[in-house]
Amino acid sequence: ALGAWRRACSEMGRAELREQLAATAAREQQRTAELHAQLSASEGRVGAETWSLAAPGKVGLMRQMLHEQQEELAEARRFSAACKLVTAVGRRDTLSLSTALGAWRRACSEMGRAELREQLAATAAREQQRTAELHAQLSASEGRVGAETWSLAAPGKVG
Repeated sequence: ALGAWRRACSEMGRAELREQLAATAAREQQRTAELHAQLSASEGRVGAETWSLAAPGKVGLMRQMLHEQQEELAEARRFSAACKLVTAVGRRDTLSLSTALGAWRRACSEMGRAELREQLAATAAREQQRTAELHAQLSASEGRVGAETWSLAAPGKVG
């Protein structure tokens, strides 16, 4: 049952990571599309009369900037995924330790109860033995008292 629970938690963590990665990828794609649109708009604004040797350099710089931003976004995505993975593994470890601690506490509690039961059983056995000894002493003393009474009463009957 614990293994199934761990697998379920692991799957749940993986699904959560997939969802977050998909959301990050969607944001990155949207940002990339926006940058491409801006680049296209800036290229479209450049008119035939202003097109010179400097304009192609500007377009090249925009493309380079776009490429650098895409690299930064990819790096951020990898970092985010790594952080989420570390968090998921940490949660799993914490849950494992918590489960182990709970099992240990229950075992200690059961051992304490078993020791208490053993002590009570030993005490009850001693008390039962002591009661049997007292009954034996009482029976023996009643036998002596009866014999003494008979011996005291017997001389009076004879005489």
